[in-house]
Amino acid sequence: MPSVDKNDKGVSPSLTNTNDRGFLLRFGVFTLDLNRHGLFVDSKRVHLTSKPFETLTVLVEHRGTTVQKQHLMDVVWKDAFVTECIQQTYQT
Repeated sequence: MPSVDKNDKGVSPSLTNTNDRGFLLRFGVFTLDLNRHGLFVDSKRVHLTSKPFETLTVLVEHRGTTVQKQHLMDVVWKDAFVTECIQQTYQT
């Protein structure tokens, strides 16, 4: 889980543990709800499929550092055989 830096005035996520909804990561106008697997902008849900959601979660958790491709592969695609062709499908 990411740590919370209360002195950072940028877009670093803050972590909130709520009793009824679990862990929320807030950054700017966005809220990433780890229990409900949802991204919200001003309380409106943004449609994300599982792989983009997992990728965003990894990137937010490792903010401020370079996330190596192999780490993303190990975390997001751990149970799948992935080729470069599949990776290009998720690139925008």
